[in-house]
Amino acid sequence: MKLYQQYMYSYPHKTAYRPIDRVVVGDYLQKLTTVSACGLYVHLPFCQNKCGYCNLFSVAGASEQVIDTYLDAIARQIDCFQQKVALRSVPFNQLVLGGGTPIYLHTAQLERLLTLLSSKVGITPQNTMSVIELSPNQTTEDKLDLLKSSGFKRVSIGVQSFIADELKMLARQHQPASCHHALTSIKKRSFDTVNIDLIYGINNQTLTSWQESLAAALYYEPDELFLYPLYIRSQTSLDGHLAVDEQAAYRLYQFAREYLLDRGWQQCSMRRFVKTPSPITEASCGFEYNLALGCGGRSYLGALHVCEPYQVTAKACWRILHQFLSKTDFLAGLSGFILDNDEQKRRYVIKNLLYHHGINTADYRKLFTHEVTADFPQLTELVAKKMAIETDEQFSLTPLGLSYSDCIGPQFISSKVAALSSDYWRQEKKI
Repeated sequence: MKLYQQYMYSYPHKTAYRPIDRVVVGDYLQKLTTVSACGLYVHLPFCQNKCGYCNLFSVAGASEQVIDTYLDAIARQIDCFQQKVALRSVPFNQLVLGGGTPIYLHTAQLERLLTLLSSKVGITPQNTMSVIELSPNQTTEDKLDLLKSSGFKRVSIGVQSFIADELKMLARQHQPASCHHALTSIKKRSFDTVNIDLIYGINNQTLTSWQESLAAALYYEPDELFLYPLYIRSQTSLDGHLAVDEQAAYRLYQFAREYLLDRGWQQCSMRRFVKTPSPITEASCGFEYNLALGCGGRSYLGALHVCEPYQVTAKACWRILHQFLSKTDFLAGLSGFILDNDEQKRRYVIKNLLYHHGINTADYRKLFTHEVTADFPQLTELVAKKMAIETDEQFSLTPLGLSYSDCIGPQFISSKVAALSSDYWRQEKKI
């Protein structure tokens, strides 16, 4: 069995998206003032370099002028959206600055962006659950001071490894010393939540070196750890140059899990570990609303998922970015997917099973007027394989099931989504 078949960050994947009419996008945008809560995601696709494993929409080495022009475009994008929905009337409860590397921006550019969001949208880091992604080389004292004074609640830093040879293999540009310096500076600011990302399954990574990275991360007393297996994805620079030993990676995963549990950590998903678990405040997930600003973000507008066309290679990302910089109609030229009832069921099952505390069968019955096991007999099969357990109308993954999350998730992909994604990659290979 292929252990790391597909990392299902969301469902359906962007490769299943197809061109969507601007009128449809506008109609769905208008509904945002009627929802109970909505997140705002600002995508800043700029990085020092493109990491070897990265298949996200990002570009390396952008100039100050390009970034300033990008912020101009976001301002126009907000104005365009305002023609369809009064953004100040949308109940935004979360602000995420993602990328790329958001703090690739200079301090003045970050200040400009925050002022833009406050003046045009009415959202600030202080009045929302605010999150920003960091990278060691760009985590400077002045930027951290700005983030803290602005009211950011959660910072997440992509360390990936504290071992120099492993960072080199991943094509990361920072060194262990910059990781330690950044984390020392972050700790001084006492953010509400600090997360550290690490990667396992790197070629020549050993239990000893993996333990060294885990111990180094715990030294800084983070609140969360995300542990990612190394993926060699299509069109990334590692594609065709490295091969992951999945059995070795699985052993590293098992070691890390026991290492953290023995130290009082709790596992929330295959990747997420927390020091102090938060109380569960919602019954389920999968129907969240999110509006994305910028070039590579994805908006969840009810049944419509929509974004700029998906690309991976540096050349293609730069092409899409330059189109975005001169764009005036931000409802046009988008790709999207409208989830019918069956696809909504699949998203609900995937999100709750893999990333939440499980599937509540009573909630599923109320939402879809069906029994979840009738719609998805795979759940019963998972129980039989001891990968899931059913208790008090709740399906949740066992520790064994969590470890095989990347094999379990694809079992719930529809034939339609699978065909669209396969066709996307076939077309890309022809270009």
